Amino acid sequence: MRLTAAEILLAGQIQALRREQARLTAAGAPSPLCPSALFGLANRWRRERIAAEIIRQNQELAAPPPTYNLEKHGPRNWPEGERKLLPEVARVWYRGSVGLVWLAELAGAEYYHFLQPSQYVPAAKPLIPTELAFAYKPEGIIGSSAVQGYPLLMRLNQTLQSQGISSFDLTGIFGILNTCWHRLKWRKFTLP
Repeated sequence: MRLTAAEILLAGQIQALRREQARLTAAGAPSPLCPSALFGLANRWRRERIAAEIIRQNQELAAPPPTYNLEKHGPRNWPEGERKLLPEVARVWYRGSVGLVWLAELAGAEYYHFLQPSQYVPAAKPLIPTELAFAYKPEGIIGSSAVQGYPLLMRLNQTLQSQGISSFDLTGIFGILNTCWHRLKWRKFTLP
């Protein structure tokens, strides 16, 4: 079984608590140097708190994994039934862009936002047979999420623009470049 980073961290914390518990147990043994009842009481209280924390962390480590967490896993690994989260993902994307504008202004920098192109946006890019064979899977989770999610992002991009944010929709750039290329390749150019 492969542990996540959070589980490894939790296991390390449990080990550290066990070492501290062992140290306190050894320190609490009867000693002629420390016959104080108050020390013994404080030591016992601390050992009990550590034991309770070890139990709590072991239960957390043994608990079943939580349901899907968008912030932790992102949209790439969505379970099939989670596409209903697309509007929320689009809002997170929008709020993130607004937040980056704010941070850039605080730093005295300019911010430019670009909505990148995707082969899954209808008519965004003419695909060659090799791309269709190897890089185009519209039935997959990324393809279907893009088909459903990009219209949301495109509308929010217009909202960003209306707020004065330098936001550019590049989803159609390949179509534009393709049109330019076809127009240019039929012309004969002569150098002066």
